Amino acid sequence: MTNLDRRPRAVGDEVMNGDWVASLLATRPIDWVTSAINLVSVLEGGTPGPATKARGSAKRRPFAYDAPRRGLNGLQYDAMMCNTDTSGTSFADMWGALQARRTADPGLGGLYFTAWCADWPLHAPPTHVVRGHSPLQLSGHKDEDVTPYRWVQEAQKATGGALLTVQDDVHASLAQLPCVSKVLAFFRSGNTTNGTCPGDR
Repeated sequence: MTNLDRRPRAVGDEVMNGDWVASLLATRPIDWVTSAINLVSVLEGGTPGPATKARGSAKRRPFAYDAPRRGLNGLQYDAMMCNTDTSGTSFADMWGALQARRTADPGLGGLYFTAWCADWPLHAPPTHVVRGHSPLQLSGHKDEDVTPYRWVQEAQKATGGALLTVQDDVHASLAQLPCVSKVLAFFRSGNTTNGTCPGDR
């Protein structure tokens, strides 16, 4: 990883550097064999396979008011994240935090860098979570990395809500699974459910 950061290699449009290695380390278990083959190939002086090239060429969502409305567009999403970020928001603070993560975890510590929050003009308001008496349904994916399972556990501890655990590592797969009916039941009747349901493996 360090060698590729110092001397990145390029194959077509793909640049193989430390971030490229981290992206392979962060793949789903179903992709681990392909990731390992590509890592060994590059380590031995070869080139990665086409699956990795396709993954590496994905582009970030549009950052604009007129981005296609598919749930949240890029600007809406960034505003939501930056308005609730309580860490240092100067670029120097954010860069320093990134380097500290890289040092602590050379493999994945530098994978995410939310530079668009640098010098964000608004201050995040304090959040005070109070346990209520009305029903609350939470759901979380056991092994995914976009919204780690630990977060929903912390939310349950703070709110006392019911927690349905989806047994997969696929962000937002619940909408395509049969057990989505258990979550929809909460919106229709107020009934909550705990326990687990099969995920998208």
